[in-house]
Amino acid sequence: MAETNLSASTRELWTRTTVNEVFMALPLTAMLMEHRRVNFKGGTKIKKTVTKATMTDLAQDYSSNEPLEGGNKTVLGAPEFGWKKFQIPVEYGIDEELQNHQVAEETAPADLVAALVAGAQYAAREHLAAMAYATTTGETGKVFQGLACALTHDTAYGGYTRTIASTLNTFFQGASADLTYTDWDTAIAASLANFRILVTACRRYAPKNRKLYAFMGESLFQAFQSQAEARMMNTKPVSGAPGIYKYGFNTLWIDGVELVQDSYLTTAERTAAFYILDPETWELRISPKRNFKLTPFVWQGDMNDGMDAWLGRVMAAGNLVCWQPNANIYRSAMT
Repeated sequence: MAETNLSASTRELWTRTTVNEVFMALPLTAMLMEHRRVNFKGGTKIKKTVTKATMTDLAQDYSSNEPLEGGNKTVLGAPEFGWKKFQIPVEYGIDEELQNHQVAEETAPADLVAALVAGAQYAAREHLAAMAYATTTGETGKVFQGLACALTHDTAYGGYTRTIASTLNTFFQGASADLTYTDWDTAIAASLANFRILVTACRRYAPKNRKLYAFMGESLFQAFQSQAEARMMNTKPVSGAPGIYKYGFNTLWIDGVELVQDSYLTTAERTAAFYILDPETWELRISPKRNFKLTPFVWQGDMNDGMDAWLGRVMAAGNLVCWQPNANIYRSAMT
């Protein structure tokens, strides 16, 4: 059965609005879009050559008659990540189709099209947020790897086993405020003093003057907002400064860091989660073959015991990866 004008109109509206209503409607993906960290590339794996160690311990102090030592150390690595896939079914039945004008030159009723697209967009936003903020740290699952997977201490990431005593700590493990690499789940108060300690930890190995963002739920955001107001701090950005405040998100600025309220963390009961992120170290990789396109709607009645309904699917494949975890920090128990 040929695609109806309801199907065609729905697919056209989805394609035209996906960027604004999905990627730019979430604070985290809006940050990645702002910094051009969403890439559409293929390949068998998601991989990149990165720095994972230093040559500092090869440095030698010597006297005039002392031989110079040789030595080498592997400072580069190539972490790799698998493709993760998900789909969102978009379906409408015969009742919706009968409401549609059956004249070829007419478009489908706007309310039906808008309802189908809005439902799919909401599902895409919620699923992306759920994957990004998940507490899962394993690499073998079928879900996009999130922030915690990259930044939780003492876990495998990108094919590397990161243990507490590992030499990978300084480059390929999430930042540690006290350098123990065990403090990601230690309770911490939402104070300005602690905020500055965490920012300092992120900047130990990050390039200077890089833009940082802090993501949190509503209660933590309000706690920092109240403290800033009590001290009469200027929490507004400099005119023209980069950031996601210009997209309508609830943000404030402290010491040049943009604090972002993400209500998903509240509704998902992740109210104690706190992240400071350097967007330049992240990449949301999306396969060109599964780039959130809505497939053509297919009538299900052609199949045995099929329903009198039309089904399309939003198809996505990719992963969220971090190429320099030590420039970012995650705390799971901030109150």
